[in-house]
Amino acid sequence: MVDQRLLNHQHDNTFLYLSLNMSILTFNMSVSDREAVATNTDPFQIMPATTNYLFDGSINKYIECNNPRILLHMNYITRVFGEESIANMSKVRGSLKQYRKLGEKLGTKNILIHAPYTVKEWENLKNGMQVIAEEIAHQGFIAHIEVPAWSKDMQEFMNQDLKQDPKIYLVTYIDEILKYESLFPNHSLKLVMDTAHLFANGCRSKEDFEFLFNKYKPWMEYVHLNGNKNAMFKTDAHVPIYNAESKLRCWQDVARLCANGFICIAEVTKVGSTWKKWEDFAHEFGYKLVKKNDEYMY
Repeated sequence: MVDQRLLNHQHDNTFLYLSLNMSILTFNMSVSDREAVATNTDPFQIMPATTNYLFDGSINKYIECNNPRILLHMNYITRVFGEESIANMSKVRGSLKQYRKLGEKLGTKNILIHAPYTVKEWENLKNGMQVIAEEIAHQGFIAHIEVPAWSKDMQEFMNQDLKQDPKIYLVTYIDEILKYESLFPNHSLKLVMDTAHLFANGCRSKEDFEFLFNKYKPWMEYVHLNGNKNAMFKTDAHVPIYNAESKLRCWQDVARLCANGFICIAEVTKVGSTWKKWEDFAHEFGYKLVKKNDEYMY
C-alpha cells in the first residue's frame, strides 16, 4: 500500500497548483508495471485495454492504492453510443462496470468515454447518455466525455467545410451533449477537450480554441494536450504539441490557453520527445510538470 502521508501531500500540491490557475502537465502511463502505477501519486492517464475488454483477471493484477487523480481511458471497442448499449445486459454495460471495478481498486472515480463520432452514434446520443448516467454517474463515478475527431459522414452531417466557423457547429454538438446533464448528479458529467481532435474538426485559430475553452471551462478538469501530424478533417495522429510535424500552427497560443488550471495529459502515440524538451516546454508556458517516470509515454 502507498504511504497515505505521501498521498495527502501530493493531493494538497495538486489542489494548490490548480487553485493558483497553474496547469499540471502529465502523460499516458504504461500499465505493464502494476507497482509503478500504484506508487505514482501524480495525476496521469492509463488505458488498461485498447482493443480488448477489461476482465477480472487483469483487474486482479493491479495493486490497491488511492489516487483520485488517475483518469481511466475506456477501450476503443466499448462503443457506448452503439446499438448494443441499449440492452441492460449488454457488453457495453458490462464493460463500464469493469472500469468501475478498476477505479475502486485504484482509488479514482474518473472514467473517460468518447462522445459520438459517427452519425449513427449521434442518433443514439440519448440512449448512450442514459447508459453512462446509470452505469457511471449513479454509481458514484464521474463521466469525462471526450470530444472525438469526427468521421467523414459526421463532418458532412454537421455541414462542416473549410469556410464554416467551427465554433458554431462544435457548440451545437457539445451543447446537445450537455442537455443531458440533469441525468448526472453532483456535477458528475465533465468534458475533455483534445487539442488534436479540435483541430481535426476544424479549429485553426487562437480565437477558435479560446472561445470553446472559455465557454466550457466549468465542465473541464482534464485536457488532452496534443499536436496533430495529420491534416484538418482527417483522422488525427498525436505528436507533442510543439513538434514540427504538427499541423496545429497556433500551438503556442493553445499551449498558453491550456496552462490555466487544468490537468493536461500529453498523449504521445506517433512521435515522441525527450524529457528535457518537455521540461523546457513546461517552463516556457507555465506548467507544473509531473515527476519523471520510466513508465510514462512521452
